[in-house]
Amino acid sequence: MSLVLDASMTVAWLFTDERSETAQMVLRRVAADGAWVPSLWRIEIANLLRNAVRRQRCDEFYADRSLLRLDRLPIAVDSETDRNAWGPIRHLSKSHSLTPL
Repeated sequence: MSLVLDASMTVAWLFTDERSETAQMVLRRVAADGAWVPSLWRIEIANLLRNAVRRQRCDEFYADRSLLRLDRLPIAVDSETDRNAWGPIRHLSKSHSLTPL
């Protein structure tokens, strides 16, 4: 597992209007090799799906099915995210001009 996945890439797998060639390539790679996610990824995905249901972008059945499909992927949650957020993660984000999320 060398890929770190975020919620924005994940949502591109779930909704056709957000799909791209890159997102599909990443999904295939995650399915084959696995990925790491930050500890808040599951909460972000739950929130994204809740909002999608509220906005009638999908129904509860689709949201539940999406979570089951995501749960089958070899995705490991990084338990170190919280502990390193104000140290190494913050410093890496600054040095590479990226957000820490």
